[in-house]
Amino acid sequence: MFRYQLDVDEAVLLEKKVFYGNKDKEHKLVITNKNILFEREMGIFKREYKVVDRVPFDDIKVYKDRVQMKIRKNKITIQTTDGDLEFRCVNVMDTTVVADKISYLKTGANFIRRTTKKAKGVLSVVRDVGILTGVVIGGAWGIKKVYDNNKDKVVDLLSIIHK
Repeated sequence: MFRYQLDVDEAVLLEKKVFYGNKDKEHKLVITNKNILFEREMGIFKREYKVVDRVPFDDIKVYKDRVQMKIRKNKITIQTTDGDLEFRCVNVMDTTVVADKISYLKTGANFIRRTTKKAKGVLSVVRDVGILTGVVIGGAWGIKKVYDNNKDKVVDLLSIIHK
């Protein structure tokens, strides 16, 4: 902990391997409750760690209670007051964990829960449309029973029509 030069009321919350910088070299991403740090292992014979970049959470831009962050596969781009902060995580799961932690620390809202809620809303609309298409197609072909997604069972076509 001493190598990060943290404040008294600052604590390390997450550490992940990422690729950062112009040459896309491997770094260690350290998220504290106040900063995002990028640390790199230096030296050939002796292991020395150096903090390459420090981004305070106050510099991260927020619009309508959402962190200005773009995620593409395993690449995260965060808008800050000094420009864009861009790095790649080792895998997609780490990308989601890092994005969720940054979003939660900056706004108090979880990134994963917000996207899950949005997906559930879309799925409910798709479910309702699926039932309607089943009714129209089933009625046209003279089918008397269809699969109801909401009830997870086969029901009479007439019971869906009379709802």
